[in-house]
Amino acid sequence: MKSEFYSKLNKQWGDELPFVIFSLPTQTDITAFLQVDKRLTTDPKLQKKGFVFGGFNSLNKVFTIEPDCVLNTNKPLEVSGSMEFSITDHGDKSAHINAVKSAVNKIKNSSLEKVVLARAVKARIQSNLIDLYLKLNAKYPTAFTYCLYHPKIGLWLGASPELLVSTSEKKFKTVSLAGTRWANLNGEWGTKELEEQQLVTRYIQGKLKDLDLDFNCSAVQTIQAGELLHLKQEFIGELKATQLNDLIAALHPTPAVCGLPADIAHSYITANEELDRSFYAGFMGPIQQLDANGTTYSYLGVNIRCMQLIEQTAYLYVGGGITADSDPELEWEETVKKSMTLSSIFD
Repeated sequence: MKSEFYSKLNKQWGDELPFVIFSLPTQTDITAFLQVDKRLTTDPKLQKKGFVFGGFNSLNKVFTIEPDCVLNTNKPLEVSGSMEFSITDHGDKSAHINAVKSAVNKIKNSSLEKVVLARAVKARIQSNLIDLYLKLNAKYPTAFTYCLYHPKIGLWLGASPELLVSTSEKKFKTVSLAGTRWANLNGEWGTKELEEQQLVTRYIQGKLKDLDLDFNCSAVQTIQAGELLHLKQEFIGELKATQLNDLIAALHPTPAVCGLPADIAHSYITANEELDRSFYAGFMGPIQQLDANGTTYSYLGVNIRCMQLIEQTAYLYVGGGITADSDPELEWEETVKKSMTLSSIFD
Protein backbone atom coordinates (compact mmCIF):
# COMPACT_ATOMS: atom_id res chain seq x y z
CA MET A 1 0.00 0.00 0.00
CA LYS A 2 1.41 3.36 -1.04
CA SER A 3 1.95 6.06 1.57
CA GLU A 4 -0.05 9.27 1.90
CA PHE A 5 3.08 11.13 0.73
CA TYR A 6 3.14 9.12 -2.49
CA SER A 7 -0.63 9.35 -3.07
CA LYS A 8 -0.83 13.13 -2.60
CA LEU A 9 2.08 13.70 -5.00
CA ASN A 10 0.51 11.47 -7.62
CA LYS A 11 -2.76 13.38 -7.32
CA GLN A 12 -0.92 16.72 -7.62
CA TRP A 13 0.79 15.46 -10.78
CA GLY A 14 -2.50 14.10 -12.17
CA ASP A 15 -4.21 17.46 -11.53
CA GLU A 16 -1.32 19.26 -13.32
CA LEU A 17 -0.64 21.45 -10.28
CA PRO A 18 2.87 22.76 -9.40
CA PHE A 19 5.04 20.84 -6.97
CA VAL A 20 8.64 20.07 -6.11
CA ILE A 21 10.14 17.06 -4.33
CA PHE A 22 13.67 17.39 -2.96
CA SER A 23 16.26 16.06 -0.54
CA LEU A 24 19.42 17.90 0.49
CA PRO A 25 22.82 16.19 0.79
CA THR A 26 22.70 16.70 4.57
CA GLN A 27 19.21 15.17 4.93
CA THR A 28 17.83 11.64 5.03
CA ASP A 29 14.22 12.71 4.63
CA ILE A 30 12.36 13.86 1.50
CA THR A 31 10.31 17.07 1.37
CA ALA A 32 7.61 18.16 -1.05
CA PHE A 33 6.09 21.62 -1.62
CA LEU A 34 2.66 21.65 -3.26
CA GLN A 35 0.81 24.69 -4.67
CA VAL A 36 -2.97 24.81 -4.62
CA ASP A 37 -3.21 26.58 -7.99
CA LYS A 38 -1.19 27.19 -11.16
CA ARG A 39 0.15 30.64 -10.31
CA LEU A 40 3.71 31.29 -11.46
CA THR A 41 5.60 33.45 -8.98
CA THR A 42 8.55 35.43 -10.33
CA ASP A 43 10.91 36.40 -7.52
CA PRO A 44 14.32 37.71 -8.71
CA LYS A 45 15.05 39.26 -5.28
CA LEU A 46 14.34 35.97 -3.46
CA GLN A 47 11.84 37.52 -1.09
CA LYS A 48 9.38 34.61 -1.14
CA LYS A 49 9.75 31.51 0.98
CA GLY A 50 9.71 28.35 -1.06
CA PHE A 51 11.73 26.52 -3.69
CA VAL A 52 13.40 28.78 -6.26
CA PHE A 53 14.36 27.85 -9.82
CA GLY A 54 16.59 30.09 -11.92
CA GLY A 55 17.86 29.77 -15.50
CA PHE A 56 21.38 29.90 -16.88
CA ASN A 57 21.10 33.20 -18.70
CA SER A 58 19.16 35.62 -16.53
CA LEU A 59 18.78 36.41 -12.84
CA ASN A 60 15.55 38.24 -13.70
CA LYS A 61 13.80 34.94 -14.48
CA VAL A 62 13.78 33.29 -11.08
CA PHE A 63 10.61 31.42 -10.17
CA THR A 64 9.32 30.10 -6.86
CA ILE A 65 7.18 27.07 -6.03
CA GLU A 66 5.40 28.25 -2.89
CA PRO A 67 4.73 25.78 -0.05
CA ASP A 68 0.93 25.99 0.26
CA CYS A 69 1.16 22.40 1.48
CA VAL A 70 4.32 20.74 2.84
CA LEU A 71 4.86 16.97 2.91
CA ASN A 72 7.72 15.14 4.62
CA THR A 73 8.76 11.54 4.84
CA ASN A 74 11.81 9.88 6.32
CA LYS A 75 10.72 6.37 5.39
CA PRO A 76 12.16 4.63 2.34
CA LEU A 77 9.36 4.38 -0.21
CA GLU A 78 9.22 1.35 -2.45
CA VAL A 79 9.56 1.78 -6.19
CA SER A 80 7.11 -0.76 -7.49
CA GLY A 81 6.28 0.49 -10.97
CA SER A 82 8.00 -0.68 -14.13
CA MET A 83 10.45 1.60 -15.92
CA GLU A 84 11.46 1.71 -19.55
CA PHE A 85 14.45 3.73 -20.71
CA SER A 86 16.44 3.76 -23.92
CA ILE A 87 18.75 6.38 -25.39
CA THR A 88 17.53 7.37 -28.84
CA ASP A 89 20.15 10.00 -29.71
CA HIS A 90 23.63 10.08 -28.14
CA GLY A 91 24.40 13.37 -29.91
CA ASP A 92 26.70 14.28 -32.77
CA LYS A 93 30.21 13.22 -31.74
CA SER A 94 32.00 14.91 -34.62
CA ALA A 95 30.12 18.18 -34.01
CA HIS A 96 31.08 18.17 -30.32
CA ILE A 97 34.72 17.37 -31.07
CA ASN A 98 34.85 20.18 -33.63
CA ALA A 99 33.28 22.54 -31.09
CA VAL A 100 35.97 21.60 -28.56
CA LYS A 101 38.73 22.17 -31.15
CA SER A 102 37.33 25.61 -31.94
CA ALA A 103 37.14 26.49 -28.25
CA VAL A 104 40.73 25.35 -27.61
CA ASN A 105 41.90 27.48 -30.53
CA LYS A 106 39.99 30.47 -29.15
CA ILE A 107 41.52 29.97 -25.70
CA LYS A 108 45.04 29.79 -27.11
CA ASN A 109 44.55 32.97 -29.11
CA SER A 110 42.53 35.22 -26.81
CA SER A 111 41.98 36.18 -23.18
CA LEU A 112 39.48 33.34 -22.76
CA GLU A 113 40.88 30.86 -20.19
CA LYS A 114 38.08 28.31 -19.91
CA VAL A 115 34.67 27.73 -21.47
CA VAL A 116 32.09 25.07 -20.66
CA LEU A 117 30.45 23.43 -23.66
CA ALA A 118 27.20 21.52 -23.19
CA ARG A 119 25.01 19.23 -25.22
CA ALA A 120 21.87 17.12 -24.78
CA VAL A 121 21.33 13.37 -25.01
CA LYS A 122 17.82 12.24 -25.94
CA ALA A 123 16.13 9.19 -24.47
CA ARG A 124 12.73 7.55 -24.46
CA ILE A 125 11.35 7.10 -20.96
CA GLN A 126 8.24 5.53 -19.53
CA SER A 127 7.83 5.57 -15.76
CA ASN A 128 5.67 6.85 -12.96
CA LEU A 129 7.17 10.24 -12.14
CA ILE A 130 7.23 9.73 -8.36
CA ASP A 131 8.86 6.31 -8.73
CA LEU A 132 11.47 7.90 -11.01
CA TYR A 133 12.39 10.52 -8.41
CA LEU A 134 12.51 7.99 -5.57
CA LYS A 135 14.87 5.78 -7.54
CA LEU A 136 17.08 8.77 -8.37
CA ASN A 137 17.21 9.81 -4.72
CA ALA A 138 18.05 6.27 -3.60
CA LYS A 139 20.81 6.01 -6.21
CA TYR A 140 22.47 9.32 -5.21
CA PRO A 141 21.85 9.84 -1.46
CA THR A 142 24.72 12.33 -1.06
CA ALA A 143 23.58 14.58 -3.95
CA PHE A 144 20.97 17.35 -3.94
CA THR A 145 18.09 15.57 -5.67
CA TYR A 146 14.91 17.21 -6.88
CA CYS A 147 11.91 16.80 -9.16
CA LEU A 148 10.06 19.99 -10.11
CA TYR A 149 6.89 20.48 -12.13
CA HIS A 150 5.01 23.58 -13.14
CA PRO A 151 2.68 23.64 -16.16
CA LYS A 152 4.25 26.94 -17.29
CA ILE A 153 7.86 25.78 -16.75
CA GLY A 154 7.80 22.07 -17.47
CA LEU A 155 9.18 19.02 -15.71
CA TRP A 156 12.79 18.80 -14.50
CA LEU A 157 14.64 16.18 -12.52
CA GLY A 158 18.22 16.14 -11.24
CA ALA A 159 20.91 14.96 -8.82
CA SER A 160 23.39 17.80 -8.45
CA PRO A 161 26.80 17.38 -6.79
CA GLU A 162 27.51 21.14 -6.89
CA LEU A 163 26.50 23.77 -4.37
CA LEU A 164 26.03 27.37 -5.51
CA VAL A 165 25.56 28.79 -2.02
CA SER A 166 23.95 27.72 1.23
CA THR A 167 23.20 29.76 4.35
CA SER A 168 22.43 28.91 7.94
CA GLU A 169 21.50 32.01 9.93
CA LYS A 170 24.53 34.30 9.29
CA LYS A 171 26.89 31.65 7.92
CA PHE A 172 27.34 30.99 4.20
CA LYS A 173 29.07 28.24 2.26
CA THR A 174 30.02 27.88 -1.38
CA VAL A 175 32.37 25.55 -3.26
CA SER A 176 34.72 25.40 -6.21
CA LEU A 177 34.05 22.16 -8.06
CA ALA A 178 35.78 21.04 -11.25
CA GLY A 179 37.66 18.16 -12.81
CA THR A 180 36.09 14.80 -13.68
CA ARG A 181 37.28 11.21 -13.84
CA TRP A 182 35.93 7.71 -13.27
CA ALA A 183 35.82 6.62 -9.64
CA ASN A 184 37.31 3.19 -10.50
CA LEU A 185 40.50 4.63 -12.02
CA ASN A 186 43.66 4.71 -9.96
CA GLY A 187 46.40 7.31 -10.18
CA GLU A 188 46.87 11.03 -9.67
CA TRP A 189 44.80 13.88 -11.07
CA GLY A 190 46.11 15.28 -14.35
CA THR A 191 47.43 18.80 -14.92
CA LYS A 192 44.34 19.76 -16.91
CA GLU A 193 41.91 18.84 -14.11
CA LEU A 194 44.02 20.41 -11.36
CA GLU A 195 44.40 23.69 -13.24
CA GLU A 196 40.71 23.73 -14.16
CA GLN A 197 39.75 23.43 -10.49
CA GLN A 198 42.21 26.13 -9.43
CA LEU A 199 40.79 28.52 -12.03
CA VAL A 200 37.42 28.14 -10.34
CA THR A 201 38.92 28.58 -6.85
CA ARG A 202 40.75 31.79 -7.77
CA TYR A 203 37.60 33.16 -9.38
CA ILE A 204 35.46 32.54 -6.29
CA GLN A 205 38.12 33.98 -3.98
CA GLY A 206 38.12 37.16 -6.04
CA LYS A 207 34.32 37.44 -6.00
CA LEU A 208 34.13 36.99 -2.23
CA LYS A 209 36.85 39.60 -1.68
CA ASP A 210 35.02 42.03 -4.00
CA LEU A 211 31.99 41.70 -1.71
CA ASP A 212 34.26 42.33 1.31
CA LEU A 213 33.26 39.03 2.92
CA ASP A 214 35.30 37.28 5.60
CA PHE A 215 35.82 33.61 4.72
CA ASN A 216 38.04 30.57 5.08
CA CYS A 217 38.97 28.21 2.25
CA SER A 218 39.56 24.48 2.74
CA ALA A 219 42.26 22.35 1.14
CA VAL A 220 41.49 20.58 -2.15
CA GLN A 221 39.63 17.32 -1.68
CA THR A 222 38.34 14.60 -3.97
CA ILE A 223 34.62 13.85 -3.77
CA GLN A 224 32.55 11.14 -5.39
CA ALA A 225 29.29 11.74 -7.27
CA GLY A 226 27.92 8.43 -8.44
CA GLU A 227 30.56 6.79 -10.62
CA LEU A 228 32.50 10.05 -11.05
CA LEU A 229 35.14 11.88 -9.00
CA HIS A 230 35.56 15.67 -8.79
CA LEU A 231 37.95 18.12 -7.12
CA LYS A 232 36.42 20.46 -4.55
CA GLN A 233 37.27 23.24 -2.10
CA GLU A 234 34.84 24.79 0.39
CA PHE A 235 34.49 28.47 1.32
CA ILE A 236 32.79 29.29 4.64
CA GLY A 237 32.19 32.77 6.02
CA GLU A 238 29.87 35.37 7.53
CA LEU A 239 26.99 36.81 5.54
CA LYS A 240 24.47 39.55 6.28
CA ALA A 241 20.88 38.72 5.32
CA THR A 242 20.82 41.49 2.72
CA GLN A 243 23.94 40.10 0.98
CA LEU A 244 22.50 36.79 -0.30
CA ASN A 245 21.26 38.30 -3.57
CA ASP A 246 24.61 40.00 -4.12
CA LEU A 247 26.45 36.74 -3.50
CA ILE A 248 24.24 34.81 -5.94
CA ALA A 249 24.68 37.52 -8.57
CA ALA A 250 28.45 37.38 -8.09
CA LEU A 251 28.72 33.59 -8.31
CA HIS A 252 26.13 32.71 -10.97
CA PRO A 253 26.83 31.33 -13.48
CA THR A 254 29.84 29.62 -11.91
CA PRO A 255 33.04 28.94 -13.86
CA ALA A 256 32.15 25.24 -13.54
CA VAL A 257 29.18 25.73 -15.89
CA CYS A 258 30.23 28.86 -17.82
CA GLY A 259 33.97 29.61 -17.89
CA LEU A 260 36.55 32.35 -17.32
CA PRO A 261 36.56 35.27 -17.63
CA ALA A 262 32.83 34.92 -17.02
CA ASP A 263 31.64 37.61 -19.43
CA ILE A 264 33.82 36.43 -22.31
CA ALA A 265 32.91 32.78 -21.72
CA HIS A 266 29.21 33.62 -21.55
CA SER A 267 29.41 35.52 -24.83
CA TYR A 268 31.27 32.62 -26.46
CA ILE A 269 28.59 30.13 -25.30
CA THR A 270 25.77 32.36 -26.55
CA ALA A 271 27.40 32.76 -29.95
CA ASN A 272 28.61 29.19 -30.50
CA GLU A 273 26.64 26.63 -28.49
CA GLU A 274 23.74 25.09 -30.41
CA LEU A 275 21.71 24.40 -27.30
CA ASP A 276 18.99 26.22 -25.40
CA ARG A 277 20.22 25.62 -21.84
CA SER A 278 17.02 26.94 -20.29
CA PHE A 279 17.29 25.84 -16.62
CA TYR A 280 20.30 23.59 -17.20
CA ALA A 281 23.32 25.15 -15.41
CA GLY A 282 20.95 27.46 -13.56
CA PHE A 283 20.24 27.08 -9.84
CA MET A 284 17.49 25.73 -7.63
CA GLY A 285 16.68 25.02 -4.01
CA PRO A 286 14.72 25.88 -0.85
CA ILE A 287 14.89 29.47 0.44
CA GLN A 288 14.21 30.76 3.97
CA GLN A 289 13.16 27.42 5.42
CA LEU A 290 13.36 26.12 8.99
CA ASP A 291 15.33 22.98 9.76
CA ALA A 292 14.54 20.48 12.52
CA ASN A 293 16.28 22.74 15.06
CA GLY A 294 14.32 25.84 14.06
CA THR A 295 17.30 27.41 12.26
CA THR A 296 16.58 29.43 9.11
CA TYR A 297 18.47 28.07 6.11
CA SER A 298 18.67 28.34 2.32
CA TYR A 299 20.31 25.87 -0.05
CA LEU A 300 20.86 26.58 -3.73
CA GLY A 301 22.43 23.93 -5.91
CA VAL A 302 23.75 24.27 -9.46
CA ASN A 303 21.37 22.52 -11.84
CA ILE A 304 23.72 19.97 -13.39
CA ARG A 305 23.30 16.18 -13.81
CA CYS A 306 19.72 16.98 -14.75
CA MET A 307 17.11 16.09 -17.33
CA GLN A 308 14.05 17.74 -18.77
CA LEU A 309 11.08 15.48 -19.47
CA ILE A 310 8.65 16.32 -22.26
CA GLU A 311 5.95 13.68 -22.51
CA GLN A 312 7.94 10.43 -22.98
CA THR A 313 11.19 12.07 -24.11
CA ALA A 314 13.99 12.86 -21.68
CA TYR A 315 16.70 15.41 -22.52
CA LEU A 316 19.81 14.66 -20.45
CA TYR A 317 22.04 17.74 -20.24
CA VAL A 318 25.80 17.28 -19.95
CA GLY A 319 28.81 19.57 -20.30
CA GLY A 320 32.54 19.83 -19.80
CA GLY A 321 35.10 22.53 -19.08
CA ILE A 322 37.41 23.28 -22.00
CA THR A 323 40.90 24.70 -21.40
CA ALA A 324 44.02 25.06 -23.51
CA ASP A 325 45.05 21.50 -22.50
CA SER A 326 41.76 19.86 -23.47
CA ASP A 327 41.82 16.73 -25.63
CA PRO A 328 38.67 16.79 -27.85
CA GLU A 329 38.23 13.01 -27.80
CA LEU A 330 38.51 12.90 -24.00
CA GLU A 331 36.09 15.80 -23.66
CA TRP A 332 33.50 13.83 -25.65
CA GLU A 333 34.07 10.82 -23.40
CA GLU A 334 33.58 13.00 -20.31
CA THR A 335 30.12 14.07 -21.47
CA VAL A 336 29.26 10.43 -22.15
CA LYS A 337 30.28 9.53 -18.59
CA LYS A 338 28.13 12.33 -17.20
CA SER A 339 25.10 11.18 -19.20
CA MET A 340 25.58 7.74 -17.66
CA THR A 341 25.32 9.28 -14.18
CA LEU A 342 21.63 9.90 -14.84
CA SER A 343 20.88 6.94 -17.10
CA SER A 344 22.34 4.56 -14.49
CA ILE A 345 19.23 4.97 -12.32
CA PHE A 346 17.45 2.68 -14.79
CA ASP A 347 19.98 -0.15 -14.42
